[in-house]
Amino acid sequence: MPHRGWAMMEMGVALLILLGVAVWGTSVYRDYMQELQYQGMAQQGTRFKAALKEYVGRHYDTLLSQAGTTTPVIVTAAMLKNTGVLAAGFSEINTAGQRWQGAVVRSEQNPSKPQLQAVVYTQSGTALPFKGLRFISMHIDGGGYIWDAGKITGAVGMWTEPLATFGVTTTTGQLAAILTTDELSNARGESDRLYRFAVTGKPDLNRMHTAIDMGGNNINNAGNIYGQSGNFSKNANIAEDLNVTGFSSFGKRVTMNSDLDVKRGINSDSFVRAKTGSSSVQVGGGGSSDPNAVLMNVTGGEGNGYLSLGGDGDNATVKLDIWGRQRVRGNLLLASVNVQGETCLRADIGAVSRDVSGKLLSCQVDEKGKTTWGQAGTSGAVTRSAVNNLTYTATGDYDFINVSISSLFEPVDGWHTSNALFNVLVNGTAIAQLDNVITVVKMGSRGHYWGYQSTAVAQKMYQYAVKSGDVIQVVYMSGVLHNSSDIQISLSK
Repeated sequence: MPHRGWAMMEMGVALLILLGVAVWGTSVYRDYMQELQYQGMAQQGTRFKAALKEYVGRHYDTLLSQAGTTTPVIVTAAMLKNTGVLAAGFSEINTAGQRWQGAVVRSEQNPSKPQLQAVVYTQSGTALPFKGLRFISMHIDGGGYIWDAGKITGAVGMWTEPLATFGVTTTTGQLAAILTTDELSNARGESDRLYRFAVTGKPDLNRMHTAIDMGGNNINNAGNIYGQSGNFSKNANIAEDLNVTGFSSFGKRVTMNSDLDVKRGINSDSFVRAKTGSSSVQVGGGGSSDPNAVLMNVTGGEGNGYLSLGGDGDNATVKLDIWGRQRVRGNLLLASVNVQGETCLRADIGAVSRDVSGKLLSCQVDEKGKTTWGQAGTSGAVTRSAVNNLTYTATGDYDFINVSISSLFEPVDGWHTSNALFNVLVNGTAIAQLDNVITVVKMGSRGHYWGYQSTAVAQKMYQYAVKSGDVIQVVYMSGVLHNSSDIQISLSK
Protein backbone atom coordinates (compact mmCIF):
# COMPACT_ATOMS: atom_id res chain seq x y z
CA MET A 1 0.00 0.00 0.00
CA PRO A 2 2.20 2.91 -1.23
CA HIS A 3 -0.26 5.66 -0.07
CA ARG A 4 -0.98 4.29 3.37
CA GLY A 5 1.34 6.77 5.08
CA TRP A 6 -0.37 9.75 3.41
CA ALA A 7 -3.79 8.54 4.51
CA MET A 8 -2.68 8.29 8.11
CA MET A 9 -1.21 11.78 7.93
CA GLU A 10 -4.44 13.22 6.49
CA MET A 11 -6.47 11.58 9.24
CA GLY A 12 -4.17 13.04 11.88
CA VAL A 13 -4.50 16.53 10.42
CA ALA A 14 -8.31 16.20 10.37
CA LEU A 15 -8.35 15.15 14.01
CA LEU A 16 -6.18 18.13 14.95
CA ILE A 17 -8.56 20.49 13.12
CA LEU A 18 -11.60 18.91 14.80
CA LEU A 19 -9.93 19.22 18.19
CA GLY A 20 -9.16 22.88 17.53
CA VAL A 21 -12.79 23.58 16.54
CA ALA A 22 -14.03 21.82 19.68
CA VAL A 23 -11.70 23.88 21.88
CA TRP A 24 -12.77 27.08 20.11
CA GLY A 25 -16.48 26.16 20.39
CA THR A 26 -16.10 25.44 24.09
CA SER A 27 -14.49 28.83 24.59
CA VAL A 28 -17.27 30.60 22.66
CA TYR A 29 -19.96 28.79 24.66
CA ARG A 30 -18.21 29.64 27.93
CA ASP A 31 -18.05 33.32 26.91
CA TYR A 32 -21.75 33.22 25.95
CA MET A 33 -22.76 31.80 29.32
CA GLN A 34 -20.56 34.39 31.05
CA GLU A 35 -22.30 37.21 29.16
CA LEU A 36 -25.71 35.86 30.22
CA GLN A 37 -24.51 35.99 33.81
CA TYR A 38 -23.29 39.56 33.34
CA GLN A 39 -26.65 40.56 31.84
CA GLY A 40 -28.38 39.24 34.96
CA MET A 41 -26.05 41.35 37.13
CA ALA A 42 -26.86 44.43 35.03
CA GLN A 43 -30.61 43.87 35.41
CA GLN A 44 -30.15 43.48 39.15
CA GLY A 45 -28.26 46.78 39.35
CA THR A 46 -30.86 48.56 37.19
CA ARG A 47 -33.69 47.40 39.46
CA PHE A 48 -31.84 48.47 42.62
CA LYS A 49 -31.14 51.90 41.13
CA ALA A 50 -34.83 52.39 40.17
CA ALA A 51 -35.90 51.41 43.70
CA LEU A 52 -33.49 53.92 45.27
CA LYS A 53 -34.77 56.64 42.93
CA GLU A 54 -38.38 56.00 43.98
CA TYR A 55 -37.37 55.87 47.65
CA VAL A 56 -35.62 59.25 47.43
CA GLY A 57 -38.63 60.71 45.60
CA ARG A 58 -40.93 59.71 48.45
CA HIS A 59 -38.62 60.90 51.26
CA TYR A 60 -36.83 63.74 49.52
CA ASP A 61 -37.31 66.41 52.19
CA THR A 62 -36.41 64.04 55.02
CA LEU A 63 -33.24 62.90 53.27
CA LEU A 64 -32.34 66.49 52.39
CA SER A 65 -32.41 67.37 56.08
CA GLN A 66 -30.34 64.32 57.08
CA ALA A 67 -27.69 64.10 54.37
CA GLY A 68 -24.51 66.17 54.24
CA THR A 69 -22.21 66.95 51.36
CA THR A 70 -19.70 64.32 52.47
CA THR A 71 -21.71 62.41 55.09
CA PRO A 72 -24.18 60.26 53.18
CA VAL A 73 -27.40 58.59 54.22
CA ILE A 74 -26.78 54.90 53.51
CA VAL A 75 -29.83 53.14 52.06
CA THR A 76 -29.87 49.34 52.24
CA ALA A 77 -31.98 46.79 50.42
CA ALA A 78 -33.89 46.10 53.65
CA MET A 79 -34.96 49.77 53.84
CA LEU A 80 -36.19 49.67 50.25
CA LYS A 81 -38.14 46.47 50.88
CA ASN A 82 -39.74 47.85 54.05
CA THR A 83 -41.10 50.86 52.14
CA GLY A 84 -42.44 48.68 49.32
CA VAL A 85 -40.30 50.08 46.49
CA LEU A 86 -38.35 46.82 46.21
CA ALA A 87 -39.89 43.36 46.09
CA ALA A 88 -39.48 41.30 49.24
CA GLY A 89 -37.91 38.45 47.26
CA PHE A 90 -35.28 40.64 45.59
CA SER A 91 -31.67 39.56 46.29
CA GLU A 92 -29.20 42.42 46.60
CA ILE A 93 -26.21 40.03 46.30
CA ASN A 94 -25.02 39.23 42.76
CA THR A 95 -23.41 36.01 41.57
CA ALA A 96 -19.96 37.35 42.49
CA GLY A 97 -21.09 37.75 46.11
CA GLN A 98 -21.13 41.56 45.84
CA ARG A 99 -23.84 43.40 47.81
CA TRP A 100 -25.72 46.43 46.43
CA GLN A 101 -26.45 49.49 48.58
CA GLY A 102 -27.01 53.21 48.04
CA ALA A 103 -25.61 56.47 49.37
CA VAL A 104 -27.48 59.80 49.23
CA VAL A 105 -25.68 63.16 49.72
CA ARG A 106 -26.37 66.87 49.25
CA SER A 107 -24.99 68.36 46.06
CA GLU A 108 -22.48 71.21 46.32
CA GLN A 109 -23.30 72.62 42.89
CA ASN A 110 -25.90 75.18 44.10
CA PRO A 111 -25.74 75.84 47.86
CA SER A 112 -28.63 78.33 47.68
CA LYS A 113 -30.89 75.63 46.30
CA PRO A 114 -29.86 72.37 47.95
CA GLN A 115 -30.46 69.20 45.98
CA LEU A 116 -29.71 65.52 46.39
CA GLN A 117 -27.54 63.20 44.36
CA ALA A 118 -26.85 59.52 44.94
CA VAL A 119 -24.82 56.50 43.96
CA VAL A 120 -25.60 52.78 44.04
CA TYR A 121 -22.55 50.55 44.37
CA THR A 122 -21.43 47.08 45.43
CA GLN A 123 -19.20 45.98 48.27
CA SER A 124 -17.34 42.84 49.34
CA GLY A 125 -17.56 39.62 47.32
CA THR A 126 -15.16 38.70 44.51
CA ALA A 127 -13.71 41.39 42.27
CA LEU A 128 -15.01 41.20 38.70
CA PRO A 129 -12.60 41.18 35.74
CA PHE A 130 -12.32 44.30 33.61
CA LYS A 131 -14.23 42.63 30.76
CA GLY A 132 -17.16 41.92 33.08
CA LEU A 133 -17.13 45.41 34.61
CA ARG A 134 -17.13 47.01 31.19
CA PHE A 135 -19.96 44.79 29.89
CA ILE A 136 -22.22 45.24 32.95
CA SER A 137 -21.73 49.03 33.16
CA MET A 138 -22.75 49.37 29.51
CA HIS A 139 -26.10 47.72 30.34
CA ILE A 140 -26.99 49.95 33.32
CA ASP A 141 -28.29 53.49 32.75
CA GLY A 142 -25.61 55.75 34.27
CA GLY A 143 -23.56 52.67 35.02
CA GLY A 144 -19.89 52.58 35.93
CA TYR A 145 -17.28 50.54 37.78
CA ILE A 146 -14.33 50.87 40.16
CA TRP A 147 -11.11 49.81 38.42
CA ASP A 148 -8.87 52.58 39.68
CA ALA A 149 -8.88 52.85 43.46
CA GLY A 150 -11.22 55.54 44.84
CA LYS A 151 -12.69 56.46 41.46
CA ILE A 152 -15.87 55.55 39.53
CA THR A 153 -15.35 55.19 35.79
CA GLY A 154 -18.36 55.41 33.50
CA ALA A 155 -19.18 52.85 30.81
CA VAL A 156 -16.53 52.77 28.07
CA GLY A 157 -14.63 55.40 30.06
CA MET A 158 -16.97 58.28 29.17
CA TRP A 159 -16.81 59.93 32.61
CA THR A 160 -15.21 59.61 36.05
CA GLU A 161 -16.31 60.63 39.54
CA PRO A 162 -14.41 60.25 42.86
CA LEU A 163 -16.07 58.00 45.42
CA ALA A 164 -15.32 60.74 47.94
CA THR A 165 -18.04 62.85 46.28
CA PHE A 166 -20.54 60.49 47.92
CA GLY A 167 -18.54 59.89 51.10
CA VAL A 168 -18.12 56.14 50.52
CA THR A 169 -15.34 53.69 49.77
CA THR A 170 -15.16 50.29 48.12
CA THR A 171 -12.59 48.02 46.52
CA THR A 172 -11.62 47.64 42.88
CA GLY A 173 -13.61 45.25 40.73
CA GLN A 174 -16.94 46.60 42.07
CA LEU A 175 -19.97 48.05 40.21
CA ALA A 176 -21.59 51.49 40.56
CA ALA A 177 -24.23 53.76 39.00
CA ILE A 178 -24.90 57.48 39.45
CA LEU A 179 -28.27 59.18 40.16
CA THR A 180 -27.94 62.85 39.20
CA THR A 181 -29.63 65.81 40.86
CA ASP A 182 -32.02 66.08 37.90
CA GLU A 183 -33.07 62.44 38.19
CA LEU A 184 -33.83 62.74 41.90
CA SER A 185 -35.63 66.08 41.49
CA ASN A 186 -37.86 64.50 38.88
CA ALA A 187 -38.47 61.57 41.22
CA ARG A 188 -39.58 64.05 43.89
CA GLY A 189 -42.00 65.64 41.43
CA GLU A 190 -43.39 62.25 40.46
CA SER A 191 -43.94 61.41 44.11
CA ASP A 192 -45.69 64.68 45.03
CA ARG A 193 -47.75 65.19 41.87
CA LEU A 194 -51.14 63.55 41.30
CA TYR A 195 -51.01 62.30 37.73
CA ARG A 196 -53.94 62.69 35.36
CA PHE A 197 -53.03 59.50 33.51
CA ALA A 198 -52.02 56.05 34.71
CA VAL A 199 -48.29 55.28 34.80
CA THR A 200 -47.41 51.63 34.32
CA GLY A 201 -45.97 50.14 37.49
CA LYS A 202 -46.59 53.30 39.55
CA PRO A 203 -50.15 53.25 40.95
CA ASP A 204 -49.10 55.63 43.74
CA LEU A 205 -48.95 58.49 41.22
CA ASN A 206 -52.75 58.28 40.92
CA ARG A 207 -53.41 57.94 44.66
CA MET A 208 -54.34 60.71 47.11
CA HIS A 209 -52.85 60.54 50.60
CA THR A 210 -55.03 63.24 52.14
CA ALA A 211 -58.53 64.69 51.92
CA ILE A 212 -59.58 66.77 48.92
CA ASP A 213 -61.34 70.07 49.66
CA MET A 214 -63.32 71.01 46.55
CA GLY A 215 -64.18 74.45 47.98
CA GLY A 216 -67.83 74.10 47.01
CA ASN A 217 -67.05 73.13 43.41
CA ASN A 218 -68.52 70.19 41.52
CA ILE A 219 -67.12 66.84 40.48
CA ASN A 220 -68.52 66.35 36.99
CA ASN A 221 -68.70 63.41 34.56
CA ALA A 222 -67.69 60.79 37.12
CA GLY A 223 -68.12 57.10 36.38
CA ASN A 224 -68.47 54.79 39.36
CA ILE A 225 -67.68 56.23 42.79
CA TYR A 226 -66.57 53.72 45.43
CA GLY A 227 -66.25 54.50 49.12
CA GLN A 228 -67.13 53.44 52.64
CA SER A 229 -69.81 56.01 53.44
CA GLY A 230 -71.34 59.20 52.12
CA ASN A 231 -72.73 62.20 53.96
CA PHE A 232 -74.80 64.81 52.12
CA SER A 233 -76.13 67.97 53.72
CA LYS A 234 -78.68 68.51 50.95
CA ASN A 235 -80.49 66.55 48.24
CA ALA A 236 -79.14 63.48 46.46
CA ASN A 237 -80.77 63.01 43.05
CA ILE A 238 -80.67 59.53 41.45
CA ALA A 239 -81.93 59.36 37.88
CA GLU A 240 -81.93 55.57 37.58
CA ASP A 241 -81.78 52.55 39.92
CA LEU A 242 -80.83 52.65 43.60
CA ASN A 243 -79.57 49.27 44.83
CA VAL A 244 -79.31 48.96 48.62
CA THR A 245 -77.98 45.70 50.10
CA GLY A 246 -77.93 46.78 53.74
CA PHE A 247 -80.28 48.55 56.13
CA SER A 248 -81.54 52.01 55.13
CA SER A 249 -83.37 54.56 57.21
CA PHE A 250 -85.21 57.57 55.77
CA GLY A 251 -86.56 60.31 58.01
CA LYS A 252 -88.61 61.92 55.28
CA ARG A 253 -90.43 61.05 52.09
CA VAL A 254 -88.42 59.32 49.36
CA THR A 255 -89.23 60.20 45.74
CA MET A 256 -87.81 58.16 42.84
CA ASN A 257 -88.17 58.87 39.14
CA SER A 258 -87.29 55.31 38.14
CA ASP A 259 -87.70 51.74 39.41
CA LEU A 260 -87.18 50.52 42.96
CA ASP A 261 -85.87 46.94 42.94
CA VAL A 262 -86.46 45.01 46.17
CA LYS A 263 -84.86 41.53 46.26
CA ARG A 264 -86.57 40.38 49.46
CA GLY A 265 -89.62 42.16 50.82
CA ILE A 266 -91.18 45.38 52.04
CA ASN A 267 -92.27 45.44 55.69
CA SER A 268 -94.84 48.00 56.77
CA ASP A 269 -96.66 48.60 60.06
CA SER A 270 -99.53 50.25 58.19
CA PHE A 271 -100.00 49.56 54.47
CA VAL A 272 -98.14 49.45 51.17
CA ARG A 273 -99.65 51.22 48.18
CA ALA A 274 -98.56 51.59 44.57
CA LYS A 275 -100.32 53.95 42.19
CA THR A 276 -99.97 54.90 38.55
CA GLY A 277 -102.51 57.07 36.79
CA SER A 278 -105.96 56.04 37.99
CA SER A 279 -104.90 52.45 38.79
CA SER A 280 -103.63 51.42 42.21
CA VAL A 281 -102.79 48.41 44.36
CA GLN A 282 -102.94 48.56 48.14
CA VAL A 283 -101.95 45.85 50.61
CA GLY A 284 -103.21 46.44 54.14
CA GLY A 285 -105.81 48.68 55.76
CA GLY A 286 -105.09 52.32 55.15
CA GLY A 287 -108.71 53.31 55.61
CA SER A 288 -110.24 49.93 54.78
CA SER A 289 -112.37 48.26 57.40
CA ASP A 290 -110.35 45.06 56.96
CA PRO A 291 -106.62 45.46 57.78
CA ASN A 292 -105.89 42.24 55.83
CA ALA A 293 -107.53 43.42 52.61
CA VAL A 294 -105.82 43.61 49.24
CA LEU A 295 -107.45 46.33 47.17
CA MET A 296 -106.98 46.66 43.41
CA ASN A 297 -108.35 49.40 41.22
CA VAL A 298 -107.44 48.55 37.62
CA THR A 299 -108.51 50.88 34.82
CA GLY A 300 -107.37 51.70 31.32
CA GLY A 301 -108.16 53.71 28.23
CA GLU A 302 -111.71 53.16 26.97
CA GLY A 303 -112.33 50.65 29.76
CA ASN A 304 -109.59 48.29 28.56
CA GLY A 305 -107.73 48.00 31.84
CA TYR A 306 -106.22 44.64 32.70
CA LEU A 307 -104.45 42.78 35.46
CA SER A 308 -101.46 40.83 34.09
CA LEU A 309 -99.97 37.99 36.12
CA GLY A 310 -96.73 36.55 34.75
CA GLY A 311 -96.45 39.06 31.90
CA ASP A 312 -98.14 39.49 28.52
CA GLY A 313 -96.21 36.71 26.71
CA ASP A 314 -98.23 33.78 25.37
CA ASN A 315 -95.88 31.35 27.14
CA ALA A 316 -95.99 33.15 30.50
CA THR A 317 -96.99 30.83 33.34
CA VAL A 318 -98.27 31.91 36.73
CA LYS A 319 -100.02 30.03 39.50
CA LEU A 320 -103.03 31.79 41.00
CA ASP A 321 -104.73 29.94 43.85
CA ILE A 322 -108.18 31.23 44.80
CA TRP A 323 -110.16 29.60 47.61
CA GLY A 324 -113.89 30.09 47.46
CA ARG A 325 -116.23 31.15 44.68
CA GLN A 326 -115.16 33.49 41.91
CA ARG A 327 -117.42 36.02 40.28
CA VAL A 328 -116.70 37.77 36.99
CA ARG A 329 -118.94 40.73 36.31
CA GLY A 330 -117.96 40.97 32.63
CA ASN A 331 -117.01 38.51 29.91
CA LEU A 332 -114.26 35.92 30.38
CA LEU A 333 -112.00 36.09 27.31
CA LEU A 334 -109.65 33.15 26.70
CA ALA A 335 -106.44 34.23 24.96
CA SER A 336 -105.06 30.68 24.74
CA VAL A 337 -105.84 29.08 21.34
CA ASN A 338 -105.49 25.33 20.65
CA VAL A 339 -106.60 22.86 17.98
CA GLN A 340 -109.21 20.21 18.61
CA GLY A 341 -107.63 16.76 18.68
CA GLU A 342 -104.11 17.94 19.52
CA THR A 343 -102.38 16.43 22.54
CA CYS A 344 -102.47 18.39 25.78
CA LEU A 345 -100.33 17.94 28.87
CA ARG A 346 -101.52 15.59 31.59
CA ALA A 347 -100.89 18.40 34.06
CA ASP A 348 -103.48 20.47 32.10
CA ILE A 349 -106.36 18.00 32.47
CA GLY A 350 -109.44 20.13 33.04
CA ALA A 351 -107.82 23.25 31.57
CA VAL A 352 -110.10 25.37 29.37
CA SER A 353 -109.09 26.91 26.04
CA ARG A 354 -110.66 27.69 22.66
CA ASP A 355 -110.03 27.14 18.95
CA VAL A 356 -109.61 29.87 16.34
CA SER A 357 -113.36 29.97 15.71
CA GLY A 358 -114.11 30.52 19.39
CA LYS A 359 -115.42 27.04 20.23
CA LEU A 360 -114.75 26.07 23.81
CA LEU A 361 -112.14 23.35 24.28
CA SER A 362 -111.00 21.46 27.34
CA CYS A 363 -108.12 19.09 28.04
CA GLN A 364 -109.80 15.67 28.24
CA VAL A 365 -108.78 12.08 28.94
CA ASP A 366 -110.29 9.36 26.74
CA GLU A 367 -110.99 5.75 27.68
CA LYS A 368 -107.43 4.78 26.73
CA GLY A 369 -105.85 7.40 28.94
CA LYS A 370 -104.80 9.80 26.14
CA THR A 371 -105.08 13.53 26.78
CA THR A 372 -106.25 15.75 23.91
CA TRP A 373 -108.02 19.03 23.38
CA GLY A 374 -111.70 18.34 22.71
CA GLN A 375 -114.91 20.30 22.62
CA ALA A 376 -116.57 20.56 25.97
CA GLY A 377 -118.97 17.63 26.38
CA THR A 378 -117.45 15.55 23.51
CA SER A 379 -115.13 12.58 23.42
CA GLY A 380 -112.56 14.31 21.24
CA ALA A 381 -113.78 13.08 17.81
CA VAL A 382 -113.18 15.24 14.74
CA THR A 383 -115.30 15.37 11.56
CA ARG A 384 -114.54 16.82 8.11
CA SER A 385 -116.67 17.06 4.92
CA ALA A 386 -115.98 17.68 1.23
CA VAL A 387 -117.35 17.03 -2.30
CA ASN A 388 -115.90 14.25 -4.54
CA ASN A 389 -112.43 14.33 -2.91
CA LEU A 390 -111.39 14.96 0.68
CA THR A 391 -107.98 15.54 2.26
CA TYR A 392 -107.40 16.13 5.97
CA THR A 393 -104.27 16.23 8.14
CA ALA A 394 -104.86 14.70 11.56
CA THR A 395 -104.09 16.93 14.54
CA GLY A 396 -104.21 14.12 17.07
CA ASP A 397 -104.07 10.37 17.54
CA TYR A 398 -107.17 8.31 16.65
CA ASP A 399 -108.12 4.63 16.38
CA PHE A 400 -110.97 4.64 13.84
CA ILE A 401 -111.69 6.20 10.45
CA ASN A 402 -115.42 6.49 9.71
CA VAL A 403 -116.19 7.16 6.03
CA SER A 404 -119.65 8.11 4.74
CA ILE A 405 -120.32 8.80 1.02
CA SER A 406 -123.63 10.02 -0.40
CA SER A 407 -123.58 9.86 -4.25
CA LEU A 408 -125.94 11.41 -6.81
CA PHE A 409 -126.25 9.58 -10.16
CA GLU A 410 -127.52 10.79 -13.60
CA PRO A 411 -130.99 9.70 -14.82
CA VAL A 412 -131.25 7.03 -17.50
CA ASP A 413 -134.15 4.96 -18.90
CA GLY A 414 -134.27 1.24 -18.42
CA TRP A 415 -132.74 -1.29 -16.16
CA HIS A 416 -129.21 -0.07 -15.16
CA THR A 417 -126.52 -0.07 -12.46
CA SER A 418 -124.70 3.10 -11.30
CA ASN A 419 -121.63 3.26 -9.10
CA ALA A 420 -118.89 5.53 -7.68
CA LEU A 421 -115.60 3.95 -6.60
CA PHE A 422 -113.40 5.68 -3.96
CA ASN A 423 -110.00 4.89 -2.47
CA VAL A 424 -109.31 5.54 1.21
CA LEU A 425 -105.63 6.48 1.71
CA VAL A 426 -103.40 7.30 4.67
CA ASN A 427 -100.18 9.13 3.81
CA GLY A 428 -100.63 8.17 0.15
CA THR A 429 -101.10 4.45 0.81
CA ALA A 430 -104.51 2.90 0.07
CA ILE A 431 -105.97 1.09 3.06
CA ALA A 432 -109.42 0.36 1.58
CA GLN A 433 -111.86 0.90 -1.31
CA LEU A 434 -115.47 1.95 -0.91
CA ASP A 435 -117.84 1.33 -3.87
CA ASN A 436 -121.16 3.17 -3.75
CA VAL A 437 -123.48 1.09 -6.01
CA ILE A 438 -127.16 1.35 -6.91
CA THR A 439 -129.17 -0.84 -9.37
CA VAL A 440 -132.39 0.54 -10.94
CA VAL A 441 -134.91 -2.03 -12.18
CA LYS A 442 -137.55 -1.00 -14.78
CA MET A 443 -140.61 -3.24 -15.14
CA GLY A 444 -143.85 -2.71 -16.99
CA SER A 445 -144.94 -1.73 -20.53
CA ARG A 446 -142.63 -0.42 -23.10
CA GLY A 447 -142.84 2.63 -25.25
CA HIS A 448 -142.45 5.42 -22.74
CA TYR A 449 -139.42 7.05 -21.00
CA TRP A 450 -138.87 6.30 -17.36
CA GLY A 451 -135.73 7.97 -16.01
CA TYR A 452 -134.84 9.88 -12.82
CA GLN A 453 -131.84 10.84 -10.73
CA SER A 454 -130.93 8.28 -8.13
CA THR A 455 -128.86 8.47 -4.91
CA ALA A 456 -126.97 5.92 -2.88
CA VAL A 457 -125.22 6.05 0.48
CA ALA A 458 -122.24 3.93 1.53
CA GLN A 459 -120.74 3.92 5.03
CA LYS A 460 -117.80 2.04 6.45
CA MET A 461 -115.72 2.13 9.67
CA TYR A 462 -112.04 1.21 9.42
CA GLN A 463 -109.91 0.44 12.46
CA TYR A 464 -106.61 2.17 11.81
CA ALA A 465 -104.07 3.81 14.14
CA VAL A 466 -103.99 7.40 12.94
CA LYS A 467 -101.13 9.53 14.29
CA SER A 468 -100.97 13.28 14.55
CA GLY A 469 -99.75 14.65 11.21
CA ASP A 470 -101.07 11.72 9.13
CA VAL A 471 -102.80 12.76 5.90
CA ILE A 472 -106.18 11.03 5.33
CA GLN A 473 -107.67 11.11 1.81
CA VAL A 474 -110.87 9.86 0.21
CA VAL A 475 -110.29 10.02 -3.56
CA TYR A 476 -112.82 9.42 -6.37
CA MET A 477 -111.40 6.82 -8.77
CA SER A 478 -114.13 5.95 -11.31
CA GLY A 479 -117.87 5.59 -11.73
CA VAL A 480 -120.86 4.95 -13.95
CA LEU A 481 -123.46 7.70 -14.35
CA HIS A 482 -121.81 9.47 -11.39
CA ASN A 483 -122.77 13.11 -10.89
CA SER A 484 -121.25 14.10 -7.53
CA SER A 485 -120.65 12.75 -4.05
CA ASP A 486 -120.72 14.28 -0.58
CA ILE A 487 -117.93 12.80 1.53
CA GLN A 488 -117.66 12.89 5.30
CA ILE A 489 -114.98 11.35 7.49
CA SER A 490 -114.97 11.16 11.24
CA LEU A 491 -111.88 10.30 13.29
CA SER A 492 -112.59 8.82 16.69
CA LYS A 493 -110.90 6.89 19.50
